[in-house]
Amino acid sequence: MGEMHNFEISSQFEHREGEKERPNLTVYLMRHGETETDKSKPNRGLTEHGQEQVRENFNGIIDQLIQEEVPEFRDFDDPEKRKAAAVQAFSKVEMHLAESGTDRTQEQVWLERGILIDMGVPPEDLHLPKSTYEWAVKNGKIEAMPEDGGPGVKRRLAGVGGMDSAKEFRKKISNPEYQAQIGATDEIIAWAKTPDDEIPEGVETRNQMEARLQSDLGKVEHVASKRLNGRPKRTVYVANSHASILTLAASSELNAPIEQVGEIENGEGLRLDFYGEGKAHTAQPFGKNTEAKFQRLREQPSA
Repeated sequence: MGEMHNFEISSQFEHREGEKERPNLTVYLMRHGETETDKSKPNRGLTEHGQEQVRENFNGIIDQLIQEEVPEFRDFDDPEKRKAAAVQAFSKVEMHLAESGTDRTQEQVWLERGILIDMGVPPEDLHLPKSTYEWAVKNGKIEAMPEDGGPGVKRRLAGVGGMDSAKEFRKKISNPEYQAQIGATDEIIAWAKTPDDEIPEGVETRNQMEARLQSDLGKVEHVASKRLNGRPKRTVYVANSHASILTLAASSELNAPIEQVGEIENGEGLRLDFYGEGKAHTAQPFGKNTEAKFQRLREQPSA
């Protein structure tokens, strides 16, 4: 058997898990669910299948948090007992749901909010951006903004900047012939492999997005180790975002070539755990398809 690829997926996380060390901050970077097929529509929403993808994976997040905050709980197949355990778990967590400023991620946040409320989590215990409440008013979900409907969350996890307005470039990178020409398997990889000088003005390049991602992760790590260190409640962010930033983050954080990562599945993504000062954050994939993909990459022998 050949030498194994060095995909550093979750060795640090497994070590932390073995020690039962509780992170100060956990961030789930979650891709939005399936949307309408016309990607030229910036305000496109989730399909019914996309909503089901969100429900499945968000419930997976809930189960992870129950396991970690109520470790003695085992009855996940009993809906009422699971609901009681969820209320207990979320009493120990400050829960934030974030979106990237698009209709599809705002819809997703509202769907996740409903799931948590149905589980018995009080609405006042959930932190949502003001813009999500504005979306809910516009779409008839609520009649008016609640008084405690803010503050807004900075939209740092947006997808490729300028892509929605670059229709010809999007058409180009969606073309299977162009993808084959540059060794890509999907639109996101085609964007990532397009030379910078061929990216239209106003569209973010891979290098620019990588710099944005690393800058933001550095800021989050600083906040986790300074401002959140020693707080009685753990902070959890579910950051609903897009395939481009999720794919790039997974490639970078899990040390895998972006060509082999491919486009992150709808409703799935990456979990990041941040600890105290002087301790590096850890990363692992989440979602059954993404977890399976990285497991295959770990087991795949090199050429």
